[in-house]
Amino acid sequence: MLRNKFAVVALFLAACGPNQGPGTVRPGGRSGADLSTSQDPSVDGMQDMSVAPEQDFSAQCGVQNFMLQKGLPPEVMIVLDRSASMTTDFDGGTRWTKITAAVKQVVTSLQGQIGWGLTVFPHDSDCGTSASVDAQIASMNATAIGAKISSYTPDGNTPTADAIDKAAAYMASRTSANPKYLLLSTDGEPNCGAIGNQCVCLFGGTPDAQGQCHSGAISTGACVNVPTDDGAAKAEAALSAAAAKGIHTFVIGVAADSSDASELDKLATSGAEPRAGSLKYYAVGSEADLVTSVNTIASQIISCSFGVTSTPPTDTTLVTIKVNGSALAQDTTHVNGWDFSSNQTSLVFYGAACQTLQANSNSTVQAIYACPPVN
Repeated sequence: MLRNKFAVVALFLAACGPNQGPGTVRPGGRSGADLSTSQDPSVDGMQDMSVAPEQDFSAQCGVQNFMLQKGLPPEVMIVLDRSASMTTDFDGGTRWTKITAAVKQVVTSLQGQIGWGLTVFPHDSDCGTSASVDAQIASMNATAIGAKISSYTPDGNTPTADAIDKAAAYMASRTSANPKYLLLSTDGEPNCGAIGNQCVCLFGGTPDAQGQCHSGAISTGACVNVPTDDGAAKAEAALSAAAAKGIHTFVIGVAADSSDASELDKLATSGAEPRAGSLKYYAVGSEADLVTSVNTIASQIISCSFGVTSTPPTDTTLVTIKVNGSALAQDTTHVNGWDFSSNQTSLVFYGAACQTLQANSNSTVQAIYACPPVN
């Protein structure tokens, strides 16, 4: 089980104007370095880590102040594939029995540290999805999620796009400042898209406007019309749209065929939380693999998110973030560094920066916003 190791965290908010630095004493006798709070290690539970802005702070520099708040557990909506292919033999059981056992295990072990929710797809024997989620986000709801999962058996197709759209709409409707994510678990490519036709060259080559295939100067015959399903393209678009709302998606591929790997990589990239390395999705070959993957994902988001309780600066080049006195670079690829969530509700640390915060209970975080240059 992962545990939140933060015992003492100090947050600083400072602004700089001409001839002023974070430690410069301003009129009134207070310096930027005085703008700090700390958490009493003898007090259990999440503490309010807000940093109050100094009076006349913005008036002195004309900058926009923002505040950080530690102690906001992430919210994760599990989007769980129960399509008919989940009946396939897997790891001494079926894909469905093993993966759902792993989901129940990790939700139970991490409840309280993550607010979990659940939506299962499809909701019928074809391509239907529900207008509402199966279990709403809550901090201690492992029992409810487990019972809901147990009420399903595998059936139907894979309407990933619609499931993502509805899960993202639910998450976007939540007004909490907690960082929000989707966790997509699926065993193959999406379908349930519009069926079209594509002219395919069966013997290699590329079709021309007349439907004749050519490989260089060699003719390989006429192309053949085959039906195509745009479900994969729709799912990629749905994940990109969710990410644009600040709701990123981690993608877990369960015993996926090698032919599906390319599409799962595209889904993971579209979800804005790809793995580092050659595979961008989390490949799962056993029940234990899924537990490990979810714990790995959780380690990236627990204890590494700071809620932004007022609007942060729009020009992030004026923001300096320091951990234990060392400045970190902003990293919009989310490999190592910090970044604002795209809906500007959280400041999130990634990679080694996150690991430093989790390992050191005395870590100090500073957020320094410099004044724009004077024209």
